[in-house]
Amino acid sequence: RQSRVPALVLALVGTATGAILLSPTWTFAQMMAVMVFFGIFRAPITALLDAVTHSHIPDSPEDFGRFRLWGSVGFLLCSALFGFLRDTLVESSSLLGTALILLLGALAALGLPETGAQVTRRKTSHVGAETLAHLRTPLMACFLGGVVLYYASHGVFDAYVSLHLRGLGFSDSFIGLTWTLGVSVEVLLMAFAPTILRRYAPGT
Repeated sequence: RQSRVPALVLALVGTATGAILLSPTWTFAQMMAVMVFFGIFRAPITALLDAVTHSHIPDSPEDFGRFRLWGSVGFLLCSALFGFLRDTLVESSSLLGTALILLLGALAALGLPETGAQVTRRKTSHVGAETLAHLRTPLMACFLGGVVLYYASHGVFDAYVSLHLRGLGFSDSFIGLTWTLGVSVEVLLMAFAPTILRRYAPGT
């Protein structure tokens, strides 16, 4: 079994545990400790999922979008569903529902088939030296700088746009529907990604 799958399962279970531990009655310090725990396990999930998906389609990477779009479809449906739940049920219901979905995802990951890809094992020292060599290149520095800027803005938007809309007086159901509308554009892009990438190859 490839090493990414156990790491993915651990990340999903850890994130589910963090969601279960969250409680609006806790102090700020307690909530902060749980959020740090939650964030540590939540952060690598998307990257691990993408890596596992790519390992199953090594000969046709342009088809990645057709697989990835189902994650966006799930996000789309959950945005609408959990917005409704927060308006009709107790607030903890959305956290417990999130934990349940994450645990189901962990079970699904355990059933992933082997890819059959041969992984070349290298000494840790060689990997470290190669990593440092790449980090010293100007192109990699520009790339990492762009990634930092992207996630700095993306993270703030994800964290606060819903709070801003709630502050304006909108219901959680409405906020969920706005996320659904936004993600539907992502679903369309993923659906047509193979055609776009075949016509406009990366780097052109």
